Amino acid sequence: MKATEKDIEKNQGMSDAIKAARNALSGGIDYSNGAYFWDGADIKSNYKNHTKVKSGIHITDPAHNVYGISDSGKTKILYKTVKKKVDGHVKTVQEEVGRYSWVYESTAGVGGTIFWRYGRDWVTVTRAKEYR
Repeated sequence: MKATEKDIEKNQGMSDAIKAARNALSGGIDYSNGAYFWDGADIKSNYKNHTKVKSGIHITDPAHNVYGISDSGKTKILYKTVKKKVDGHVKTVQEEVGRYSWVYESTAGVGGTIFWRYGRDWVTVTRAKEYR
């Protein structure tokens, strides 16, 4: 994110990413398969502390796993508090909203990059936007 135009030009990976994004946006092949996010080698070197790993990742195809990392998902259940009338009394109860096991799922692995999108279950349960 802090890279300058010169930094991007000097770095083959970053310049390739820019070319691929421009290609996809101009109607060409989308090598990321619809991803909105990506990671490089830092996902392996900083696995335990990586933000996406802590949120939960799922490799959807072994070909995407360019760093040999493992899934980090755990089933999470979201609840909402509601008031219900039971036997003439109002009680506060917890109702399940939904479940998800990871926030990010892989869409492609190209060179040294793993591409991600938000997991469908997470988007549905949290009512999130796919691109934020």
